This record gives sequence, structure tokens and C-alpha cells, in this order.
Amino acid sequence: MNVKLLVSIWPTVDPRSENYAKMTELGMLTTVDRGIRIAMDVMGNTVYADFTNPSTSDYVWDIVKKNYWDLGAHEAEPEYSKYDFSQYRYHLGPNLAIGNIHPLKYAQAFWEGQQKAGQKSGEIVNLIRCAWAGSQKFGTLVWSGDIASSWSIFRSQLAAGLNMGMSGIP
Repeated sequence: MNVKLLVSIWPTVDPRSENYAKMTELGMLTTVDRGIRIAMDVMGNTVYADFTNPSTSDYVWDIVKKNYWDLGAHEAEPEYSKYDFSQYRYHLGPNLAIGNIHPLKYAQAFWEGQQKAGQKSGEIVNLIRCAWAGSQKFGTLVWSGDIASSWSIFRSQLAAGLNMGMSGIP
């Protein structure tokens, strides 16, 4: 029936992961300027993968390809949960200076990996919660994430969707 599975791969790594030590050693995870190096607490403490580091893209794609892509599942999903933007530091610099490029680099990493795996660029669609100018050229389809059910939220969703649509992001 030509149905394809799309899985939600968060851009986070738990210290208990088999990949955490190597990614930390190679500078593939975000750091913090103060406090504890935790981005999210979702079934454990996690740290964001740093997709502004070119090495991260290839490393993560190789893992995703082996564990998802080769089994027929497609992927997506960058987001922030703790919006203390002054805290995070990426390979390219502090989040306050370059943070908006993170979702673009995330989308690019998966798009390039999917192309290397043989998918045609016009067929690539990745569902993501976070986008920035230029993300649309990497096959992104943006959704706003988990939201509450209220009229004020619905109004915000419409405004956000219209603004994104006018900027060329689907």
C-alpha cells in the first residue's frame, strides 16, 4: 500500500547511551556556559547533539541509517524544551549568536544522509517541530509540537502557521 513509517528521533543523547562518551569526546554535544549539562529530562537526562559540528551529522546519520532507515523507518524532530538560550554553546558559537541555525543544520544532516542512502531529494519529507529560514530546501514539513487544546492556543497556531507559510516554509 506504499505506506512509510516516520519515527520521531529527538536530537538528544542520554549519558547512558552507548554513543554518549564518544560524542562528548569528539565535541558532538552542546555544552553549557553554566550549570549542569542537561537539556531535557525525558526518561533520563539528555544533552542536545550539536549539528553545527559537521562531524555530528555524519556520525548521527550512520547510527540512524543502521537502526531506522535500513529497516524502512524515516525520521525527524529537532526542538528545544528549556528555553534558556543564553546557556547553550555550539561548535559554531554561543546559542544567542547562532542558535537559530540549529534546526536548519539538523534538517540538512538528515536530508544529506537520506540522499546518500539513495532517496531522491524531491521525495524527502521530514516532520520537524523547529525550522529556520532555508529549512524548506531540506524537505522539512514543520509542525508545532504537542500543544494544549484551547482557543488561545488555536489562535497562536494559526498565526504561526500563516507566518511560516508566508516565509516559504511548509
